[in-house]
Amino acid sequence: MMMAAVLSAISWIFFLPQVHGLRNWKFSTRPARLLMLSTWWRFAQTWCALALLSSLFLRRRAEVLSGCAVQYARAAEAAGASFFTCCVCATVLRTCVMPKLGQKHRVLKIEEKLDIIRAIERGTKKSALAREKDLPLTTVCGIWNSREKLLGSAAATAKRCRLRGSSFSDVEEALVKWLKAARSKNLPISGPLLVEKALVFASQLNHDNFVCSNGWLARFKARHGITTRTVSGEGAAADVDGAEQWQNGQLKNILEDYAPDDIFNMDESALFFKLLPDKTLAFKGETCTGGKHAKDRISVAFCVNMTGTDKTPLLVIGKSAKPRCFKGARLPSGVLYRSNTKAWMTAKLFEEYVRLVDRRFAAKNRRVVIILDNASAHVALDNLTAVKLAFLPPNTTAIAQPLDQGVIRAVKQLYKKNLLRRFLLAIECGKLFSIDLIGAIHLLEYSWRQVEATTVQNCFKRAGFSVSAGDADDASDTIDQTSDIVDQACETLLAEVLERQGVTEGISFPDFRDADSDVQTSPDMSDEAIVASVVEVSPNHSDEDDTESENTGDPGPTVAEAAHCVSVMRVFAEKRGLAEKLARSISEFEAAVVAARPPRRQMKITDFVTRS
Repeated sequence: MMMAAVLSAISWIFFLPQVHGLRNWKFSTRPARLLMLSTWWRFAQTWCALALLSSLFLRRRAEVLSGCAVQYARAAEAAGASFFTCCVCATVLRTCVMPKLGQKHRVLKIEEKLDIIRAIERGTKKSALAREKDLPLTTVCGIWNSREKLLGSAAATAKRCRLRGSSFSDVEEALVKWLKAARSKNLPISGPLLVEKALVFASQLNHDNFVCSNGWLARFKARHGITTRTVSGEGAAADVDGAEQWQNGQLKNILEDYAPDDIFNMDESALFFKLLPDKTLAFKGETCTGGKHAKDRISVAFCVNMTGTDKTPLLVIGKSAKPRCFKGARLPSGVLYRSNTKAWMTAKLFEEYVRLVDRRFAAKNRRVVIILDNASAHVALDNLTAVKLAFLPPNTTAIAQPLDQGVIRAVKQLYKKNLLRRFLLAIECGKLFSIDLIGAIHLLEYSWRQVEATTVQNCFKRAGFSVSAGDADDASDTIDQTSDIVDQACETLLAEVLERQGVTEGISFPDFRDADSDVQTSPDMSDEAIVASVVEVSPNHSDEDDTESENTGDPGPTVAEAAHCVSVMRVFAEKRGLAEKLARSISEFEAAVVAARPPRRQMKITDFVTRS
């Protein structure tokens, strides 16, 4: 009401003298008084509405005016509104707008920004979050757009409001990589050791003016959430005893806290995707830290749960960023492709993949644990929403890692078996056989899907993921039997291929099967390797692969050729009594061929006229 009185005084002083017919202050006649009151009402209404709108635009805060205030503002703009409406508009201005103008700018902590990002990933709308947090929608959108930078921040920055960088960011990046690799090996880390390594990296990165003071070290620890911890036990003396202690301790707690569907294991392995019988001798014993066969090798990350019912997308790591064979092709839905100069799993790729999996499970409101070995690329990660990382003790991979108990071996067996089948079909057609990277990825994804859930379950049991002690022995027998069956089929195919090629000696099945069984998939984190990764030294790396296989650039069969093949397949199935078994597959392929036809050109009326 006080605001209404102020408005009344202003209107009486500044507005009334301008009213036509009221130049003198005599209000003796009734029409004059009515004209004065009507003019004053309209002026007060307009003044309140303009005050509300100007306050709104000055603050750029649509949330300042509630629904009621908007209605009152509209009422104030309406002609002939009552005096009560003007008072209400003034009250809203005093109680809703003016306090907002006096507020200080709100600064969100990084922890609050992370909560907003996680809420959006779970499916919450940005507009709903803006209303809930009392924030402008532009602020919420800005936080979402900078999510990669915020998610990559360390846990120690969660209570801070800004991510302040360092003048020597490359030195810090190298030191963090070295620290994560040392932690994965359970090595003791001290402040003086950090100072020494920082000086080494600064020298290698040509920072002559770098001074590693106590203040810099304290800020480095605060930025990256580094704390002093006591390392218990010896790093390299675990082996069988360490595996048993882990199975009876941490693993037991994991089995109690998580359901079997939510217990995952992740590991990487290398694959010579062009491995053919005539190249076995060349690939045997190849470590592929470089050399002429590096482009024929890919690294593959596998991740599956304890029941074998949930396989996360395969992460395939190649050497070329943009292989020529990818042009016009599409990766399978269950595969992610990344690249680096050595086709290795790195800490950066590992973090990217784990955070992607974390977002996937967070969207489903699941809480899972992923068990990993202590490879140099497997680093501890902070700010994960749905995923917990559990690391095996050093030197226990061969005993306690489920994927190493037969899952990865089964995938490679099936891949080579399918590869030999394609080789035989090429021989039947009288053509030279070769496979490029996109074909290998499709074949690998199909082989991964062929691995049965029972095989995965038995491998987890073999690694000690079972309550009953006798389950491990039974699982080992089943795994060996299944592996022998696949080996026999693969050996038969290999013998037939060698016979058709006229090769009688020099290549054995064990050589072909185990050619890529022990190939490096992650770099040794030496000081030189860390510095090279920081400055991105890659003189031999190119976006496009210049050594693709012979069918690179081949446009492939036409739609007419594919349709002819479908009809041949259908006749073959009918004549061999396989029509019922293959009917669905042939029909799906037939539908795909029909859908791939180019769109027909719409005929014009001139097409029906014969020109003379």
